[in-house]
Amino acid sequence: MSEQRTSQAAPVGPAEPNLTQLVERAEVALRALCDGFRSLHADPGQVLGLALSSLQELAAKPYEFYWCGHLLECALPDLAKLPSSLPALLAAAYHVKEQDAREFLSYFGDEPAFRNGPGRPKFGIPLPCSHAGCGMSTSISFSTPPEMIEAKARSVHEIWFCRRHIETSWSHERALPDYVLSILSRVQQQPGISLTAAGADSRLVDILERLGLIRQVRVTQGGAIRRCELRITAEGDGAVSRAGTAGSSLLQREAVE
Repeated sequence: MSEQRTSQAAPVGPAEPNLTQLVERAEVALRALCDGFRSLHADPGQVLGLALSSLQELAAKPYEFYWCGHLLECALPDLAKLPSSLPALLAAAYHVKEQDAREFLSYFGDEPAFRNGPGRPKFGIPLPCSHAGCGMSTSISFSTPPEMIEAKARSVHEIWFCRRHIETSWSHERALPDYVLSILSRVQQQPGISLTAAGADSRLVDILERLGLIRQVRVTQGGAIRRCELRITAEGDGAVSRAGTAGSSLLQREAVE
């Protein structure tokens, strides 16, 4: 007697209800509870009525939630549609185009809608050294859609030289990267500013001093160096003035801020 195998389909569980259905079911349950009290000739009172009205209001109110450190809001029933509605929510929250919001979400990978958690992620757009033939690059970081838009614009227009080619570009072309011009501008506006406040480190300051763009004034007390103040030179002042006349985007942006 031969055996016959009957193929059985795997049991399919019930589909998960969305939030709208859950709210509707809760409302029906509360109404049934109120009817039950009335059938017993008991007044359900204001508590159940308040609970019912609160439930209806809750479904209509904007619901705030954090997504990767971004505070967003949507109607409670719409949370079930989060994967498809996330671009529109981000666009509304940051006042950008939905296309830009979609591009921002593309940096998260395949499932951006489910990457909830504290803190904002950091992404970056590469900015290559402007010296011909140099393979060095830096990264313009961003963590919000507006920052992404600004980073893209900077990557197109900003001049950046690696430490190795700052001296070469200044000696041969009298050209400086935008971040150096930004430092010189701060020193120009605030004589005696510290390295930290100027946004520079000691190695970069040594390079700029060697080029004759700034000078370091070491303030001592009791034979010990207490602090280092930065002051711009005539050469550095001229570099900032020429950059301002030429319309350096970074200097213009800092002037607005």
